[in-house]
Amino acid sequence: MIVKILKTLGMITIAGVIAVVLCILIFWGIVNYGRYSKKREAIAYQKEVCDTIKTIDDGFAVQPTGFKPNEVKTILFQLIRNGKVRQEKLIGITPKMIRENENVTIPFNSFLRNDTITVSINNHLYLLNGIDFIASHHWGMFGPVGSCFCESTGFRKINGKEVSTPYNQLRKNEGKTKL
Repeated sequence: MIVKILKTLGMITIAGVIAVVLCILIFWGIVNYGRYSKKREAIAYQKEVCDTIKTIDDGFAVQPTGFKPNEVKTILFQLIRNGKVRQEKLIGITPKMIRENENVTIPFNSFLRNDTITVSINNHLYLLNGIDFIASHHWGMFGPVGSCFCESTGFRKINGKEVSTPYNQLRKNEGKTKL
């Protein structure tokens, strides 16, 4: 009688362990398939939407770094298209903005993806061009959630060099000195 009960408990325990392992494997498979399908969706979205963006309407920002707070009073932005200055705006800067490394929003409502933006800070000139976008998702606890969207990676080139700094930082020592 006791042997029969122990055999039954052993079988129930083994079945329970197998059921738990199967549930974990099924859950893992569902999560991985969701990531796989979201990755494929992002690749298609990149080709169909992000790579076809021509006009930028977002408020892009730059971050002047390496300047002393009393050194920068204004920043001059110029929008250059086909070698001609299309727009020009002068922005006043407070010492607090420089001290706290605040971003300065580029003051143009919209511009083309292949336009060049020049930024003049004191005697330092920065040529910004080559904006890129990547398809991205919002991320939840178990991976990507929701639909794709195009996220800017910022300017690819500053003064003709591939960008090595994040967040469109305009470092004082990397600016071209104006004559």
